[in-house]
Amino acid sequence: MPTDKRVLDIYAKQKSFGKVGPMRASGGWLVPIYFDVRTALSQPKNLKAFANIFAECIKKNGIKFDAIVGGATAGMPIALALAMKLNKPFLWVRKIPKKGGMGKAVEGYFEKGWKVLLVDDVIVNGTSKAPFIKNIRKAGLIVDTIMVTLRRPKIKSFSKIKNLKVKVYDFGSLDVLMEYMAAKNYITQEALKIIKWYTEYPDTWHQDPKKMEFLNKYKKNKKNSISKI
Repeated sequence: MPTDKRVLDIYAKQKSFGKVGPMRASGGWLVPIYFDVRTALSQPKNLKAFANIFAECIKKNGIKFDAIVGGATAGMPIALALAMKLNKPFLWVRKIPKKGGMGKAVEGYFEKGWKVLLVDDVIVNGTSKAPFIKNIRKAGLIVDTIMVTLRRPKIKSFSKIKNLKVKVYDFGSLDVLMEYMAAKNYITQEALKIIKWYTEYPDTWHQDPKKMEFLNKYKKNKKNSISKI
């Protein structure tokens, strides 16, 4: 899918979006700069915008489903906003079934055999999406489509879910977002340089002592923020 500039704008204009690390992302990678998408997902106007963008994609591609499932936790507010816009049932799924209570992984009312749309914030290689998909199917639901705001790599590999037979819709990549933010003067050129270490070499960037030294100096000078304004 082509990049949607509206998605880039939502994240680019969000205050406190990027924090200098290194920090461990949910997919397991060590990232030099962590992007907290949840700051954008706490704003009603952003949720409405995401719902509109997702709804347009659904209509354009003829995606059919009975309910919308939000991946806990970041996917839940987007999924709820979209469900309300489309007047569809809203469910949410955990990676691990809840301890106590009903012990469910998928919450909300549904009937077995329903086809659902899985909604989440971002995707890297699918590490965090695989347990969602497995738990949805274990609950007797059908899922073959995932929709997220962004993917982290430029190239769509999604190696961890390639055998789970799902199609992924996204509206841009982290690389493009960073270049957009730098061009608009929302972040420094140094921050763009640093994040490219991760997007180009996610497994090995932190093994370079010079990169780590540069990152630590940048963090000290910027006081943990990559914002230029």
